[in-house]
Amino acid sequence: WELSLEEIGLLAKNTGAEIELLVHGKMPLGISDHCFLLEYEKAWGIRCPSLCQQDLFLRQGDWAMKSVGKGVLSGRDVCMLEHLPALWAAGYRTFRLAALSERPAYRAEVGAVYRAALTAVAAGGASLPEAWWETIRRHSRIGLCNGFYFGQSGQVYVPAHQEQEVRA
Repeated sequence: WELSLEEIGLLAKNTGAEIELLVHGKMPLGISDHCFLLEYEKAWGIRCPSLCQQDLFLRQGDWAMKSVGKGVLSGRDVCMLEHLPALWAAGYRTFRLAALSERPAYRAEVGAVYRAALTAVAAGGASLPEAWWETIRRHSRIGLCNGFYFGQSGQVYVPAHQEQEVRA
């Protein structure tokens, strides 16, 4: 999860392995033996496993993480929507949306945006209708980032016009 696109490109080139790229959703940040949420079961009146299915964020200032019981996810959504043309041109063909901990509307609507975007990119198009961005923003309450793809921390969003060359 903490590799740049440059490092991922080197792995692809030197191993010949098919690479799956996270293009949207929360990044896993950590896993524990202990469920962080169980101590709140009585206080909140929500029992396991329903507790994990709540939208619970740990916050401090601008920093946020989403708690899913024994796991912690990034608060911001990785978003590579405007970078899809460069990823496609670099030869990447396997993409993933990380939406397991999200509500059905998030999965359906964000999934539809990426399906339409990938269909357009595969056909040679590269436009990003504002309606797609509205959908992405509506479902990304804490904000967007690019993970570590451009050598930045997982909290930063790098727009396409500032990206480095993408290599596979």
